[in-house]
Amino acid sequence: FIFHDKLRLEYEYTFTNGALDFAEVYNNKKRKSLGSLNTRNIEAFGKVSGNAFQRYLNMPNVKRMNWFLNRDAELYYFFFGKDGVKKMIILEPSPEMVDNIKFYIPHGTYQE
Repeated sequence: FIFHDKLRLEYEYTFTNGALDFAEVYNNKKRKSLGSLNTRNIEAFGKVSGNAFQRYLNMPNVKRMNWFLNRDAELYYFFFGKDGVKKMIILEPSPEMVDNIKFYIPHGTYQE
């Protein structure tokens, strides 16, 4: 009964002026903030189906966060360092959001 509120889970991504905000939404009622990420701190960004993803995934001590629901969707990753810890977020943004993110991230960060 403890997990009753988590029956219908969705992830929400908000992109505003170079800052990404992430949240979990339970049953379209409750929202839990997962954090925020400034695009200036991103070291690598690209498709999970690309070759660079495996290189970052196989690095030692990388904390991986899967914030997506559709495994068949086109997934993207963000690789960044925060407080001395390397982290990777995997999510499923819309094509419009991907275009906006590419505009704000540092040059050479997007990897196919």
